[in-house]
Amino acid sequence: MTAFIARHKKLLLTLSLLVVLIGGWWLAAPVRGRLGAYLDLSRGHYRLLTFGLPPAWLPEYSRLLRERYGVEVVPVAGCVVSPALVSYVDGYDKVSESAARRKFGRDIFSECAEEARKIGELQTATAKHGTVTVDWKGELAKAKAGIRKNPKSAYWHNQAGIAYDALGEFKTAVKELKLACTLDPSDPGNYYSLYALYKRESMHSEQRRVLLDALEADPNNPLGRFEFAYILEEEKHWPDALREYRVAKSLAASVEGPLYKDSRGGVCDVTGVREEVDRSIERVEKLSESARQQRQESR
Repeated sequence: MTAFIARHKKLLLTLSLLVVLIGGWWLAAPVRGRLGAYLDLSRGHYRLLTFGLPPAWLPEYSRLLRERYGVEVVPVAGCVVSPALVSYVDGYDKVSESAARRKFGRDIFSECAEEARKIGELQTATAKHGTVTVDWKGELAKAKAGIRKNPKSAYWHNQAGIAYDALGEFKTAVKELKLACTLDPSDPGNYYSLYALYKRESMHSEQRRVLLDALEADPNNPLGRFEFAYILEEEKHWPDALREYRVAKSLAASVEGPLYKDSRGGVCDVTGVREEVDRSIERVEKLSESARQQRQESR
């Protein structure tokens, strides 16, 4: 059992449920960014996302981080970026940078950047690299104003929940997101926003319940089915977990490109499912067979 738990710590613990609630709901991007970072970190991948005109010293900076610390610098866009992308990168990099600093005990990013500059490759100061600060108090004020105008707006309650969470008010964030789910139960994005909070806090029963609500609203989301399979695996329901992993694999294979789009316009990246699902199926098949043999031996 100890070995089984140890192996699971190295496996996929989080999935990126990158949900865009509506085309204009760009404030959900930080949540998606954090989820994406948690997914990569759970698989042992340390990455830093960048955008904008790259500085002359970026190749050297990338090399130092990769060779010394195993951190990959990933450019995701050029100079023209949307507010949603800016917020996504902000959410992702905050989680990833914090994790790397904890692991290595110092600010490896400033260290490598300074060394790269000293090598002499810094040629321009017009680059955009790093994170962008979101005024969450200001965004919360906007959400509250929207709620005053329309108290039954699921959109504004969702935005309030995201802002409260960013400001560290977890209970209030959950309250607002639950209300968003009640006001618009057909939108899976509201459930996934709430699911992200529960997952971060390791609230298993709450995760399970809200994920089932999301899948009821949209049963064809490959990431949702994959995540539910993992929950069933943790509960040792091997046949059910195996079934869900296989469904997730089939659904992911049917998606053209890396992004799945639901009926409400929300999108999520299925790359993680495609990369992990075969190993997950193989793992659960072995666990199921081992459990079957143990039952036979105990008779």
